[in-house]
Amino acid sequence: FFLAATLCFVLRYRVSSTLADFLFAVISLLLGVSGILFELSSLWDASWWLWHLMRLLAYTIALGYIIVIFQQMREVQQRQVDFLNSVPAPVVAIDREFTIEFINEGGARFAGTTVEAAVGRKCYNLFKTHHCKTAECRLHQAMEKDGVFTGETVAQLDDDLSIQYSGVPTRNAGGKIVGALEYITDIREVKRIQQVLQEHMTRYMAFAEKVGGGDLSTRLQVDAGDVIGRLGVGLNRMNERLHELAGRTRETTGNITSSIAEILSTTTNQDATTRPQPTAVNQTNVNRQE
Repeated sequence: FFLAATLCFVLRYRVSSTLADFLFAVISLLLGVSGILFELSSLWDASWWLWHLMRLLAYTIALGYIIVIFQQMREVQQRQVDFLNSVPAPVVAIDREFTIEFINEGGARFAGTTVEAAVGRKCYNLFKTHHCKTAECRLHQAMEKDGVFTGETVAQLDDDLSIQYSGVPTRNAGGKIVGALEYITDIREVKRIQQVLQEHMTRYMAFAEKVGGGDLSTRLQVDAGDVIGRLGVGLNRMNERLHELAGRTRETTGNITSSIAEILSTTTNQDATTRPQPTAVNQTNVNRQE
């Protein structure tokens, strides 16, 4: 059996040229030859010692290979941990019981604790969000519905912190969901900007309603240091121009009204002057007839 396995690994090694196939070919050859020597050996003779040494060598090579593989796996795992720790945003891995199995340094800082103190705790006792222990929890949804779910909530730490977080299911080697991975984003600045924009929009809408109602004297109190402030400055200038235009329009309208009044007055006077003329003409005609 081992000699047949040796032939198989040799053929594979010729194709792949991998160290694993080469080592397995050597191990299989050593075990196969030691099996043959075992049948031919007698107690304490040279062949007896030889097959023991060959088996020991095979086991040593196998053990060394296993140690190398474990070392490589540890290095890969450490690189993954280093990568996650380099991510500034909090990253948390939990099991199905919501026990924290991993948290990066950014997550520990965000929660105001250390990595060692956080691992082993329940995530809902660490972050204390409004979604914790409810059906709104995105980690619960990720594990139960096998999908990626994102939501916004408030983490009740030293202060109430607005966060956006996503839950992704994690699986074991057999493909079974065994927990979830959480990625958290601090959106306090986003919420602050949204609030500022909402306040400005409310003020600007009230300003527009006043202007639309004919109040051209109203002005916005703005800070021209940002884009929203510059927009307010532009609206004030627009309103000033409208105010000037309205003033000129009123002046022009007044002038036109005065001109029309003068024309009407002149027309009336002329009409009053010309109306007696028919009577005088009639009197002249009567005198001529006499």
